[in-house]
Amino acid sequence: MEEVSLVIMAAGLGSRFGAPKQLVPVGPKDEIFLDYAIEQAIEVEIKKVVVVTRSILNEQLKKHLFKYKQSDLDIKIYADGADVAEIVKMDSENQVDGFTTNPTLMKKSGITDYLSIAKEALSHIKDLPISFEVFSDELDEMKIQAHKLRDLAENVYVKIPVMNTKKQPTYDL
Repeated sequence: MEEVSLVIMAAGLGSRFGAPKQLVPVGPKDEIFLDYAIEQAIEVEIKKVVVVTRSILNEQLKKHLFKYKQSDLDIKIYADGADVAEIVKMDSENQVDGFTTNPTLMKKSGITDYLSIAKEALSHIKDLPISFEVFSDELDEMKIQAHKLRDLAENVYVKIPVMNTKKQPTYDL
């Protein structure tokens, strides 16, 4: 049987909520939302969970998720961000298991040269996985960008959206 992994996207800062929702107790035993997703993963025998979060939540989530280390579940924490200095700091302090970023975060950070930032990050991050997302909305250009990003380093993983804004599926890429 093919191995299935669960990816939990928990990088939102809860700006409308007023606090990071990922850490708010919601259950009768102070469970947080992630606990419910992880318990379901264990129940259906998923063996690997990747939690993608913002760097400011890494330490708190790591402490909280430590209780699952005794299970057969392999939990990885990936930091989602666009600040190369912060990425390098987290790598040097062994805070996370990998990194991910996206064009939206880059744009919010004022970054205009996505490829240069990717290369800069990769000049420091040699051993951990790091993912970059294509930013074009045109399928042909997505494929070209994906190949450029993939060829940057062995530890690069490329994210391609399921479809573009014109609702054209990308599964053939």
